[in-house]
Amino acid sequence: MRTTAVLVCCLVVLSGCSGLTGGGEYPPGTNETHVNETALVIGHQSALDNRSYTVVSRVNVSLERTPENVTLPPRQGRTEVRIGTGGTPYHSIETRGNRTSELFIANGTVYRRVETPDDVAYRVFEPGTRGPTNETLGAPNGLELLAAPPDPNYTFVSREGGLLSETVYVFRAESTGFPGEPGAGSETNFTATLRVTGDGAVRSYEDSIALGEGSMNRTFRVTDIGSTSVPEPDWLDAARANATAR
Repeated sequence: MRTTAVLVCCLVVLSGCSGLTGGGEYPPGTNETHVNETALVIGHQSALDNRSYTVVSRVNVSLERTPENVTLPPRQGRTEVRIGTGGTPYHSIETRGNRTSELFIANGTVYRRVETPDDVAYRVFEPGTRGPTNETLGAPNGLELLAAPPDPNYTFVSREGGLLSETVYVFRAESTGFPGEPGAGSETNFTATLRVTGDGAVRSYEDSIALGEGSMNRTFRVTDIGSTSVPEPDWLDAARANATAR
C-alpha cells in the first residue's frame, strides 16, 4: 500500500547531500539557503554530548482508505524521553492509543513496563543480555523524527532571542514529493520548521505532510539541556519483583 511506504519513508533519519558545515554565522551544517542534514545531526549530537536533556515528540496521523473512501480512526502518539549526562539513566514513556510503554535504563539494566486496559507486564534485561536495542537506542535525541521528502529545500528565515537569551536560528522548508497513485489529490505537500541554536542543538522541529488520503503532523522539542533529572520510576520495585528476567 502506498500509504505504508510513505509513512515508512517519513520515519527515516535525515541524510544530507552536500558538504556544508556552516560558516560561523549559522549553526553547523546550515547557511542562509541550505541545511545539510548529515552535518546537522552530527552537530546536534555533539552539542548534547555529555549533557542531560529531555525530548518530547508527538505524531498525529489521519488517513482515508481509497477508493472505498473509508475514514480510518486518527492515530495519535506521544513520547517523552529523559536522558541523563552521558546517556544514562534513561527513561522513555511512549503512549499510543490505550497502550503505554516505558523503558528505564540504569547501570546496564533495562527495565520495561507495558500497560494496556487489560494488563500490566514487566520485563528485565540484565547487563550482557540481548535487550530491546532498537527501542532503547532509537530515540536518544529525537532526530529520527526529522523526516522529509528527498532533498527538502530549507532556507533561513529569522533569528529569535539573543543578548540575554540564546539565539535560535529558524529554517523552513516546503516541497511536493512522494508521487501518488493515479487520480486527483494524490500528491504529497510537505512543510517543516526547524529551530537550531548556534551550537548546533536542534531545539524543535515540526512538520505537516498532506497526503492524498489524509495528513500527518509531527513535532519534537528538546528542553532542559543540562538540567534534566532522571529519577527512578515508581514502578521499578514492581518490575524487579514481577518481571520475566532474561
